[in-house]
Amino acid sequence: MISVCVDVAATHQPCHTPFTETAHRPGMTTPDLNAIIQLAAIVAEQNSAPEPEASPAHMREDELPDLLTLTETAQYLRVRPKTLRNWSSLGKGPKTLRLGGRVVYRRADVLAFRDNQAVAA
Repeated sequence: MISVCVDVAATHQPCHTPFTETAHRPGMTTPDLNAIIQLAAIVAEQNSAPEPEASPAHMREDELPDLLTLTETAQYLRVRPKTLRNWSSLGKGPKTLRLGGRVVYRRADVLAFRDNQAVAA
């Protein structure tokens, strides 16, 4: 069952009621509900699948930008962003820089970290 709420914009309140054929907005027909559920599934699928060419995990070394964000670095190293944060707090992982309050990684540091991990394994 998919939870969809069409009242959020109107009431500015979160909707916690599952949107089913029996619990729906007055005046909506079952085909309307089916269309909404199908649309929600399509949007969820599109939002969950990253474009392969935009992902640093699929880039060659020379295609990587000079500075990578936490998310880009995690994608390239094929780990979760939380893992990078944990490594950083433990003094492990690639060296970080702070630019304007944001954590970024130099391409050279990420590649050096990757190469050091391959040697250690």
